[in-house]
Amino acid sequence: MNTVHGMSFREYLAFEGLLFWEKISLEDIIAHHVEIATEITKQIHVLSYFNDYLKHGYYPFYKEDPEGFNDRLAEVCRQVIEQDIPAVTEVEYATVQKLKKLLYIIAAQVPFVPNMEEIYHQLETNREQGLKLMDLLESAALIGQLKTKPKSVKKLSSPDKLFLDNPNLMYALSVNPEIGTIRESFFYNQLSRVCEVYYPTKGDFLVDGKYLFEVGGAGKNFEQIKDIENSFLAIDGVEFGRGNKIPLWLFGFLY
Repeated sequence: MNTVHGMSFREYLAFEGLLFWEKISLEDIIAHHVEIATEITKQIHVLSYFNDYLKHGYYPFYKEDPEGFNDRLAEVCRQVIEQDIPAVTEVEYATVQKLKKLLYIIAAQVPFVPNMEEIYHQLETNREQGLKLMDLLESAALIGQLKTKPKSVKKLSSPDKLFLDNPNLMYALSVNPEIGTIRESFFYNQLSRVCEVYYPTKGDFLVDGKYLFEVGGAGKNFEQIKDIENSFLAIDGVEFGRGNKIPLWLFGFLY
């Protein structure tokens, strides 16, 4: 199943005709985020556009009907499950119904450390089938599965944390999505497009096996990841960072 990614924050700004900027590597963001953020914020009021992007900017069809975007996106999710997945994967009607149920179970709780046995029970299925259902939803770009680094690429493994694929889906499928959830969903979505992202023993995300990130608001501190080499905070609600504190929005320039 081929996946076409939605727009990054950088692409959204270009789509809106607001800013045209080259992709920035993760290494450059880490090393030069203060200088880069300074140059970008000279040109646009980035935080207001970032909040708009989180609500509707991942899918370009938002321009067709801004007021009806969430309803349209929810309908697209239904079509993906009922039509697109069966078109490329041999699935039975009962499996389609379980996929829809699983998506809404996840939407009601993300991000969360899943009780897999409870999910299998709700879906009336077993472990192997349940994991395959999650992989189908992830392949269809509807959810994200954050896992510890696999010991074997051949064996199906349970996720350690589940997300909807991107924040737009949270606004369309969840009731009153929580801001911390939105932040983590954005970070995982953007980073996982260009990097390997795993669930760490400490912190929120381990990126490319060497960078440890915590995601939070302006009051976030290093308490949970203090004294760990190559640890960083991705901070929401700020235009500029300092040292190992990096503005969350800047990770939207990776692709």
